[in-house]
Amino acid sequence: MLRSFTAGITRILDIFERNDNCAIIVYILSRQTSLALELVQTAVCGYLKLSRDELRTDLKLDLMIVGTEWLIEAVDCDPELLRDERVLKRLIEAVISDLDLVPLGQLWHKFPGEGGVTGLVALTESHLACHTYPEHQIATFNLYCCRSRPEWGWKAELKQALSAGTVSVSKVVRGTTGSEVEACKPEFAEFSRGWTGGNS
Repeated sequence: MLRSFTAGITRILDIFERNDNCAIIVYILSRQTSLALELVQTAVCGYLKLSRDELRTDLKLDLMIVGTEWLIEAVDCDPELLRDERVLKRLIEAVISDLDLVPLGQLWHKFPGEGGVTGLVALTESHLACHTYPEHQIATFNLYCCRSRPEWGWKAELKQALSAGTVSVSKVVRGTTGSEVEACKPEFAEFSRGWTGGNS
């Protein structure tokens, strides 16, 4: 992650030396990460001698970021694991612990019979939710953080915890006009937790 960020700053400096304002703007818009974008905006405003409001007006775009949202879908999961509230709670607790999130409270509901589980954790950073559909072998997760966080190893963790066949992760930068959805590449270390159904 640091290597990627350093390469990005080097690229910005190269553009500055060429005095290519259009290239600078294109580069800003292609790098929608919360910390990098904040620093790039500051650098560009200084270089172009514009205030942030003037920069946003010139670009006809609000560049302020108010959060990052991850949307996760796990398919072809083990239906029994999708009904196991204890397994899902352990999974959510792992996300909170690994990303150093701060929970404020949580609500869980196990639907009767063969139904799935819904869970919601309110965070100081925003929220983390999960919904499972055993009848379709699908689990969905939603993590919204108002502060920068590394990518969590959703694919490896859900394959291990829920026996998921396929896991897709998308990321949306919130607070920008025309927010783009992008596929995520995990930057966070993936752990082997020895997931087993029914353990608390």
